[in-house]
Amino acid sequence: MRKELSIGLVIPTLNRYTSLSNLIIALTKQTMSPQSIYIINSGDTDALKKKLCDNYKPTKTNVKIVNSPYKNLPFQRYLGYLVCSEDIVVFLDDDIIISDLKFLDKLVAPLKDSSFIASTCNIIFEKPEPQDNTLISSRWTNNKSSKLQNFFNKLTGYSSLKDGECNSVGIRKYPMNRTSTTKISFLHGGCMAFTKSYLRNDHFSDDLFSLYHVGLGKGEDFFLSRQISLEGKMCLVGKAIASHIFERPIAYSMNPYNLGKAVAYSRFFLSKTWRGQSHSRVLDMIFYWYYGTIRLLSGLIMQIFRPDKNQFNYLLGWLSGMFLSIIRPQKSAVLCPHIKWHEEAQQIINNIIRIN
Repeated sequence: MRKELSIGLVIPTLNRYTSLSNLIIALTKQTMSPQSIYIINSGDTDALKKKLCDNYKPTKTNVKIVNSPYKNLPFQRYLGYLVCSEDIVVFLDDDIIISDLKFLDKLVAPLKDSSFIASTCNIIFEKPEPQDNTLISSRWTNNKSSKLQNFFNKLTGYSSLKDGECNSVGIRKYPMNRTSTTKISFLHGGCMAFTKSYLRNDHFSDDLFSLYHVGLGKGEDFFLSRQISLEGKMCLVGKAIASHIFERPIAYSMNPYNLGKAVAYSRFFLSKTWRGQSHSRVLDMIFYWYYGTIRLLSGLIMQIFRPDKNQFNYLLGWLSGMFLSIIRPQKSAVLCPHIKWHEEAQQIINNIIRIN
């Protein structure tokens, strides 16, 4: 008789007590109960414990808190990976809204039958997710603009991508048909499920931790899912639906200049690690410079027709990030030489707080 696979949920959080509490209540009502929920907390521990104790009724699901001293999303995910002992680990954003009682059942089904090693859900945004600030399509809507948009999309390689594919600089093309289970090359950061045995320590990079620590990180979900895609097949489960009220993630700056700088700088890191952390190729890094230049030019052209201060500051940040990628190596030893990420992680996970 085949063994029933266990499920552990990892939820990084930072002072979002109400949405987190609602999510945990929804998860404990699932027809497929997770064995454990690991809350990786970078905020006020006492406030979090009080909120959970006031709203959470004990069930057979174990709820545990791991306190991280760093407001660092990829590092929080790494801590969750370390403490999760279940067969399947599911990373969830703390503000995801789940109404379907069979959500988990649907999400992990492709992993249970070994068809895929990782999956993501169909996320419906309650408010439209803002377009990438560098995309010309975000503010041009007339026919001439549409033609110019298509022209730039061809130059950057977006038009040549098939549904569910991505490229080395993080450009992603979501499947048009989201009603079935579809093979894809990337996962949505709000919900990522993995067969735990395929995850390894080296899928979590201390260089990426350091990028986020100094405020220059973006795309950690793309990095992790890309590393796993080199191990096996991943899918989008169209019938596993969650909703999300979009707001700029706490992990990223709200300042247009700083955001543009972080995006440009971190995408060079994504290009270097596209084929695995020890298999960087010159062609991938050349494409980064080509892509970055095209995006900069498209943004400047947009400024001529539709001037916008925030957009202009974003472009200045983008240019600064590209330049910074030349003079400042994206290495933990350079960015955060005082932090031994993996050593500190081992110490942190020794102090787990159990809620029930």
